[in-house]
Amino acid sequence: MITRILLLLYIVCLICSCSKNVPDQRVRTPTQTGSNVVHYMLGGTAHVISGSGGSLSSQGVGAEIVYSGTDTFTFISTYNRYGYIYDDLQMFVETTTPVLNVQYPINYIKEQSGQSEYYDGTERYYANMQSSYVIFTRYDAAVISGSFYFVSLPVNGKTISLSEGWFDIQR
Repeated sequence: MITRILLLLYIVCLICSCSKNVPDQRVRTPTQTGSNVVHYMLGGTAHVISGSGGSLSSQGVGAEIVYSGTDTFTFISTYNRYGYIYDDLQMFVETTTPVLNVQYPINYIKEQSGQSEYYDGTERYYANMQSSYVIFTRYDAAVISGSFYFVSLPVNGKTISLSEGWFDIQR
């Protein structure tokens, strides 16, 4: 009887000590409705960042137009911080009037030192602009959505890939 009580107490303590504020890792189907979701695979694990708020909250996604001299960029970003777990992505695409279903290279802003990058809380992985791209599937006054593939430049001999990426962001 004592063993069962101790086992039950141990299970209750284990459940209560688990963080309920962990990253969403469910694989999702792409949408084009303004659901404020960015999804990608990293190392075989699904990463899903949702909500609005960008850097103003612990989690969010955003899309905006950025002007730099005579160039204009579409900026897609995520901000996902759960305690010590970071999952931040920012991508600059040099267009604000994209042709749908066409690949656009992920770029950077020279004048503002804006880098397309993924940050995991330890390292910043900058986009390899020869291999990283975005494909817009909807781009209007209400929603920016599409897919992406992000390959980093090597950092300490390590390269990362964000595959099966898609975004659906309300403007």
